[in-house]
Amino acid sequence: MRIKLDDMQIIRCSRTLLEVKSLISTLSDYDCFLVNRRGDFDGQQSELISLISSTKSDWIEIFGCNAERIHDAIDLASVVSGRQKVVGDGVPMTSWNDYESSHSVVDYICTGGHGVSDHKLLFFIGRLDEETEFWEQLTHSCA
Repeated sequence: MRIKLDDMQIIRCSRTLLEVKSLISTLSDYDCFLVNRRGDFDGQQSELISLISSTKSDWIEIFGCNAERIHDAIDLASVVSGRQKVVGDGVPMTSWNDYESSHSVVDYICTGGHGVSDHKLLFFIGRLDEETEFWEQLTHSCA
């Protein structure tokens, strides 16, 4: 199944965590794609992980730099928030992907991913020029 861009609620990394929290609080559930193009991982991303791990996310799929590390951090944050008793309980479900190219990530996101929620949130962490290129690819591929 391919989803159109209009079917996803897209959250860009330039939004504040308060705005993200406000949007998430309006959803009954959601699936999440996190695309990380930054090599480092700073406090703001850690706060984002805590937020999406402790709210109504069903599936969280991670792509790009440090994908496995971010995946592990989400699982740990889910335990801390009480959504999982131990890492691996599957609430939320998480996966990390080794896709190297933006095109591969975009093609996968256009399928809707593993989750079945009607709400798909997409976080992009990276430079503005990378984000702009990614959104252009997504708009073209998912249309």
